[in-house]
Formats: sequence, C-alpha cells, structure tokens
Amino acid sequence: MLHVDRRTGEILPADAPTPPGAGRPRRLAHRALHRRHPLQLWACRPPDADGPLPLVLNLHGGPNLVSVDSYNPQAQAWVASGVAYASLNYRGSVTFGRRFREGFIGSIGDRELEDIESAVRRLIADGVADAGRIFVTGASYGGFLSLLAVGRLSELFAGAMAFVPMADWVTAYDDMNPALRAAWKAFFGAAPDLDPDRFRHSSPITYVDAVRAPVWIMQATHDTRTPPKQAYAYAKALQDTGADVCIDWFSGGHETSSRGQEIHDQQRMTDLVRAALRGAPWSRGPVEPPSGQGLG
Repeated sequence: MLHVDRRTGEILPADAPTPPGAGRPRRLAHRALHRRHPLQLWACRPPDADGPLPLVLNLHGGPNLVSVDSYNPQAQAWVASGVAYASLNYRGSVTFGRRFREGFIGSIGDRELEDIESAVRRLIADGVADAGRIFVTGASYGGFLSLLAVGRLSELFAGAMAFVPMADWVTAYDDMNPALRAAWKAFFGAAPDLDPDRFRHSSPITYVDAVRAPVWIMQATHDTRTPPKQAYAYAKALQDTGADVCIDWFSGGHETSSRGQEIHDQQRMTDLVRAALRGAPWSRGPVEPPSGQGLG
C-alpha cells in the first residue's frame, strides 16, 4: 500500500513489509513411501533438537493445491515454540501428474488417509516425530482430512486443529455454493440423494464415536464452501459422545484476511498443543452456535 506525502509529493509505502526472520529450512523427504508410490513430505525441526519431538502435520486445502519450499510463517512459529513441523502432498495435490492429482476422485478421503498414515509412520521411523505427540491441522479440505484422520486413524494423533473444515458432506450439500455442489457431485460420482452412503462414508461426523483426541474447529459464520451448520453439527455430535471438543467462530467467509487474526489463530493453536502435552483439556464448556444464528 502506498501514500503520497502532501508536503513533498513523494510516494511512500504506508505499511512497509517486515523482513522475515532467518527461519529454519525445511527438509524434503521423498522417503515417505506408500506401498505403490512415493510421497513428497516436507519437515523441519527446532535447531539443536535431539530425539523425536512433538510434531504438527499440516495438510493443505484444495485438494488440488500443493505445499512447496517457501518461507512459511506458520512452520517457523511451530519450530520457534519447540515443536517439529511437517507438510504432506497427499494424493489430490498438483504438480505430480494427472494420475496423482485425480487420485482422490471417487473415493473421497480414503486414499488421502492412506498417504497420511504412511507419512506419519515414516516421521516416527525416522525419529522426527514422537509417537503419541503428533497433531494434525489444515484448512478447508485440509481441515476435513484432519477431522477424518482423528476419526479413522485415531491411534496416530494427539489432537486435531481444523480451520473451516468439511465435517458432514450430507448436511453441507444443500447449503453449498451451487457451483461447488456441481463440482463435488462430479468428484463423488453421485449426489447425496442418490448415494447417501458414499457421502456418509467420507464424512468425519460418521466416525465421532472413534475420536479419542481433542478437537478444535475454527469456523466462519457465512461460509458457503464449508457451511457453518455442518461444522456445528459435527462439534455437537462429538460433544455428545463425551469427547473433548471446542469450536471458535469468526465473522466472514471461507478465509480470514487479517494478519492480526492469523497471529491470534497461531497463538491459539500453540496454546492448545501445549495444553494437550501437559494433559489439560481443550473444551471450555458446551459448544455453542454463533450468536444470532440458529444452527441446532
């Protein structure tokens, strides 16, 4: 952003960018092998750290996006707090060819979970991550996979932190943007009214009884990609099982655009991981819908 100095006419930056810190480089590990294909896995650890550490595994959204070698403030924040960080390009990620990019189609979540399990087991085998202290996080489709993982791979994760996740495909379908309904109908190969079992199979809400780790959800009140009603339904269903769950709300759509909010969210996650590591719960009482919206 620029502004003009009225006295001199000089054009100056109004908000000069802050140079990033030196950071900690991420290591590319091609050794996270699925039984049929290699997976690209990025990982970094705090400097001078010895032995396996608590680790946060980040899953990108999309799914047709990709995690690349670039400066990542979130990764550096985790490393600065003493927690290792990894990011996985699961099937559905781009830049690895059409077969890999379309690997999620027709069986939403199944092949991605296979890749997530392979990556976690490799991180443990390589001594990067401490089994029992691994957390999973992601936004949008990455949030969906985070919730699905703590339901279907419950033994692998100590907690899930999901931003604007898809938690219940059936409930969400009618509330979605129409263009997205058409896209997901094509990806699933059917609509919920024609094949509800396929949508239920891919929905994290189906597996709430199996969740053993704490869950935190950050959800937007006016999201038409991952609508609030389905996120609240999942949190409520998880709470009804006696699980440790909390949901925070922000006013907006599918993503935040505030640097202050991003810093707040990172601090919130850091506090949650620290709480879990010392055995403290995440829940602060009954989950509640956003003020003024009846989602129950």
